[in-house]
Amino acid sequence: MTVSLVSFSAKGYGPMQGFDGFRGVLAKFLRERVFVGGDVQAGQLVCGVGVSAILSNLFYALCEPGDSVLIPAPYYSVKESPSPPNPKP
Repeated sequence: MTVSLVSFSAKGYGPMQGFDGFRGVLAKFLRERVFVGGDVQAGQLVCGVGVSAILSNLFYALCEPGDSVLIPAPYYSVKESPSPPNPKP
């Protein structure tokens, strides 16, 4: 299975949810090989480029200020604290 990704400027970022072409192919793969007969659509998928970024996005989506998250060791983190920084509105 080959996917041609849309090129983008090295100075910019790709779409936050991942490239549409890749998500479409991934949805098709999941429908045909993993959730056979299931209804998996590209719009239901979010693809990231590293576990640290994916975990941060997941924490922002699911946690409220003051919540704690338990991450079992060993784990990889680019910083000592696995919790994301507090964003400013």
